[in-house]
Amino acid sequence: MTFWHERIPRVASIRGWFTRLYVTDAADQKPWSERAVSPVGVLPWGSDVLNARVSWEQKTVDLLRMGRQPDSWDDDDQTYALLKRHESSLSFAPRPPFGRDDHETYQFALDAYGSAKVVLAFSNAVHSVSYTHPEREYVTGRWTDAIAAGCMVAGVVPDTESAKIVVPECARICVPPDDPSAGLDQIIGALGEYTKERYLQIRRYAAEYVDWHHRLHAMCTDLSISRPESLQRKLTDLDQLARGESCA
Repeated sequence: MTFWHERIPRVASIRGWFTRLYVTDAADQKPWSERAVSPVGVLPWGSDVLNARVSWEQKTVDLLRMGRQPDSWDDDDQTYALLKRHESSLSFAPRPPFGRDDHETYQFALDAYGSAKVVLAFSNAVHSVSYTHPEREYVTGRWTDAIAAGCMVAGVVPDTESAKIVVPECARICVPPDDPSAGLDQIIGALGEYTKERYLQIRRYAAEYVDWHHRLHAMCTDLSISRPESLQRKLTDLDQLARGESCA
């Protein structure tokens, strides 16, 4: 994670190791450029949009809790009970289970995104723990994987340049980190606007701006490397998805 400016590896300052370096947010570019001897570019965090394997028909969970939450939102049983008091017909899914290994754990998370309409996620600026940066905000896969799956994201989006790119306004629901009752009112209101067209709008945006293959394309351009045929096929599929066409 390039936001840890205090942990920039010394190898970045040694000539001959890297032709070019990349950070995941514009705010990280200057600190890395001051330490590195190679040019430093910016490539935001992303997701594998083409392989998300989601459909509108899968969207059966109204609200999904994903990852760490502020104290007021951390008790899943309490959040579920409060949601039922607000609107008894809505469904809530707690955090996905851990798997036997990292791959299975991540697959559980992807399956959860695939079934969710709204994902609950808060920036470390409003809820910091021992493993988050105490000062700098940053985007993680919680946001990009949710957008790739066509979800809206409720909570507090990190205030970063990368977040402006990978989390579109049409997918944001800003809710208070310390008032679940008011936040659920806002989420319920947004769910009323979460139609198949909104889902497709988010998916199209993800295909155009979030997929990792765009980052690989940028690297090829920066390094004057010809794009492999496999990458070109992926980019063509993404272009079709972004324009609302089938890429099957």
